[in-house]
Amino acid sequence: MLERNENIPTVMRRHSIEPTVFVLSKGSDGKNNIMAAGWNGKCSYDPPMVTVALSNKGYTHNLVRQTGQFVLAVPSPGQEELLEYVGSVSGSDVDKFLERDIPTEQAAQIDVPLLSNARVNFECTVANEVVTGDHFLFVGLIRAAYYNVDKDQVFFAGRNDRGERVYKVAETDFPDDK
Repeated sequence: MLERNENIPTVMRRHSIEPTVFVLSKGSDGKNNIMAAGWNGKCSYDPPMVTVALSNKGYTHNLVRQTGQFVLAVPSPGQEELLEYVGSVSGSDVDKFLERDIPTEQAAQIDVPLLSNARVNFECTVANEVVTGDHFLFVGLIRAAYYNVDKDQVFFAGRNDRGERVYKVAETDFPDDK
């Protein structure tokens, strides 16, 4: 039965299946950062664009605003623990790349690293940003895209009865992949 709930943020959290991604950034000081973000999506094919919502109090938000660049990387199986780690530790406190020896590769169009072993990496420059309450919605113009045909996609599928995050694998089988 559909029941009205006055606690809107709680209802928003219960809409829990999200295409969680990694957001990689680099500050004007040259320090790299990586975080997990659940609020993201495609928003245009022509020109190719994606969006990601970042807290206006967060470290990544500041870095993206400094440089106007970010990488949106779609996780693959085996990166669930990395999602948990980068989503729970602030880059302002620790260098996550050094702490976890996160493998990266050089981007072609921007000065932010790509995440090795991710299913997809999108190199983005900020085309627009919108203040949406306590978040900034960054619209990224995709400058280059990388696709790992050997990887499936991992997504956040809610929490179990102990409150732990649950990740599922979206298996894909595109005929031209293999």
